[in-house]
Amino acid sequence: MAGRQTLPYKFAPAGHIDDFFEFFEAQQREQPQKPARFSIEQHAIHREMVEDSHFVKYCEAQQFPDWRDELQNLTLAKLLDFFYFVCDRYKLTSQGSLDYYIRGFQQLHMTVTARKVDGNFMWRLYQYERAVLIPLFNLRTPNADGKPVSSKGCLLSLLVFNFAYDNGTFQGERMRVQLDSIYKLLHYNGVRAGELVDSEKKYPLDNSRQILFGNKVGRKPNRPLDLSVSKEKIWKEVEAALNQEPACRDRPRALCYEDILLMKVRHPHTGKSILAMAIKFTHHKGADRKLKPLIVLFTPTRKLVWDLIIMILSLALRDKAFDAQGLENARSVLSLVVWGPTECMEFRWKREKLKTPIFRRIKNGEVSETEAMSYGDLNDAMGRQSLDAGNEKKWTAKFGRRAAGNAVNGDASNAVRDQMLRHNEKFFTFSSAYLNEFLAFDCQNAFLEEPKEDKLISLFAHVSLTRDPRAGKNIVPDKLWANVRPTPKILELKDKRAFLKGGQYQLTDNIHEVEIRQLTAEIGALESKQRAEITQVYRKYYFYKRPTWDIEAQLRGEAEEAFEMPAIDLALPERQRVAEILCEQSEAWTEDESFEKQVELIDQLVALCGKKEPRRSKSSQQVHTEPEIGQGPSERKPPQALGQAPEIDLFPLQLKGELRSKCICPDCIGDSMMTIDARRFEWCRPTILNDHFDDKHLPAREAAAQRGDAMWCSHPKCSQLEFEHLDEFRLHVKEIHGLTLRSSAQAEGRKKKRDERRQKARRGK
Repeated sequence: MAGRQTLPYKFAPAGHIDDFFEFFEAQQREQPQKPARFSIEQHAIHREMVEDSHFVKYCEAQQFPDWRDELQNLTLAKLLDFFYFVCDRYKLTSQGSLDYYIRGFQQLHMTVTARKVDGNFMWRLYQYERAVLIPLFNLRTPNADGKPVSSKGCLLSLLVFNFAYDNGTFQGERMRVQLDSIYKLLHYNGVRAGELVDSEKKYPLDNSRQILFGNKVGRKPNRPLDLSVSKEKIWKEVEAALNQEPACRDRPRALCYEDILLMKVRHPHTGKSILAMAIKFTHHKGADRKLKPLIVLFTPTRKLVWDLIIMILSLALRDKAFDAQGLENARSVLSLVVWGPTECMEFRWKREKLKTPIFRRIKNGEVSETEAMSYGDLNDAMGRQSLDAGNEKKWTAKFGRRAAGNAVNGDASNAVRDQMLRHNEKFFTFSSAYLNEFLAFDCQNAFLEEPKEDKLISLFAHVSLTRDPRAGKNIVPDKLWANVRPTPKILELKDKRAFLKGGQYQLTDNIHEVEIRQLTAEIGALESKQRAEITQVYRKYYFYKRPTWDIEAQLRGEAEEAFEMPAIDLALPERQRVAEILCEQSEAWTEDESFEKQVELIDQLVALCGKKEPRRSKSSQQVHTEPEIGQGPSERKPPQALGQAPEIDLFPLQLKGELRSKCICPDCIGDSMMTIDARRFEWCRPTILNDHFDDKHLPAREAAAQRGDAMWCSHPKCSQLEFEHLDEFRLHVKEIHGLTLRSSAQAEGRKKKRDERRQKARRGK
């Protein structure tokens, strides 16, 4: 995560901390408070008053015998009372969410009873929603918060920030290349995120899906008792045929290599061979039942920072996906030309790579071979980076989809626009849900018959208008955090926990251990919620107050605060070079220089995909922004390359010194994905290092031992020594590297104690 801004804004008044707390308390008071929950008796009275997934929990809460019988004998009173129960028990904030529950209930009713909900009941339900539920629970009406639209400048700031100034870390640097490609695809052709990454909903764990959809042919018939042997066999065959599961989809619900056609094309004007790419999007919204095929073509761009083909090519080279032998680096691909009378030359993928997702999940530094990147990972990364880059609102995938639709609207016909967005033109979906609420036309000057301010109007119509590069995600100054007071609920729980502890630190022999751990978890959740609320409200407060602070500072005659473009300061030399190439591109480059830069950029991206950047300390994290493209490289010298070792021994054979308690992890020191400093990180005590080793590295080694694979030592000076058993590896680490690892029994005992604590905490809940 990006570091906190330790100092407040220069022109913020001295008392702005107290002013913020007043603003925060006012925001808390303005939040709608739900009415007290109804008891069972109150729900019964409520059903009498309105006589004139959550349904199951509702029936359990109301102590109804069977929820299926309640659906079969549904009354208007129970229908209205159920949706009051939904608004009362769950965190609904908008009318759209409530409408989603209503549609889900209709589907549940149709599945269980094989008939639709009574039309009069639904009419009364929507009346009840508008007259009672929406005003009582203060549900937000549709389109109340607007529909933000990004632009070319917004995308540029995010692309450069991703490589050059993002202080956050990922499980692997391949994630940055994947994010860059996804950001461009979202903005270039308005594709849905569900067509690029895995957005499939997981089945519930309570067996409710099997209860509802287990038998696909209706109620299971009773088998006659007097069946002969031959009829018994036929009965089983027919029953098995009716109950068989449909064939599984043979590929993930994400963008795979078989959807991408990379080729060399002869340019119609210059005759030169250039790279081009076509992507076929078939599964609209990631679903098999909504097939709306669309093939989108991509060509090279003048600026490298906009080029999508370079990113896809880098991922393909990293995965070694090309079927042709010899395509191992950027030069071997870019130097190819089209032969003969043909107009293009396609690159074929290896057969085993065709159904492999190109955007894949990264866990513990390892890139999955088959599992696609999840929508949750994309949403979290996009939201964090957009806030760290200084945007007022957190970005979602729809920002880019709306931007693509509005960019094409007017420049192409409505048929082309609807084809790109996969809309049915007869429903006017674009006009009702995607059209920018800011009118992108200078009506005033059109009426006055004066030159139109198109550039200025375009600036007003996008989310980049209020962007402040100084406002990162963690914008709250340290002085404010020091003055934050715990809520009364947190203080109450802390006092209760202190009383149960009785002054003891260890909880093993405490009779209240389960309750104490439950209180600790609850306190942590409340503190995290308080920090999140303060951060969110302070961000709103900052963007609201900053213009006023600037105005007052100008009226006082103060000079403008100088804002210097920060230098690109990155730990990984590969990422450093990628950022410099993207930011330093000049219009004066010759054709040969551009070719060499493309080759270097792709090679550095391929190498970057195999690296992992360590977390930065808070003292080294700064609030950054991006330079303008073309301003030249940073004056900072690139970090020392991996092969340029200083005079000191980078990888000492002894991982634990005799006169010091600090020690180095025997597995991390051989991890080539990490930087040298991260590989040589010294843990404060052997106990802490053993905890790290048992949690991060031991599971993989135990799994390898179960498969019968040989153990190895990853230390650079051990030349990948292999061992037959895990205990032999432990003995080698002790004798050669001077470090004692826990035995299998000790590691298992620690794991057992940890599992027991977690089970106690779950039982306490």
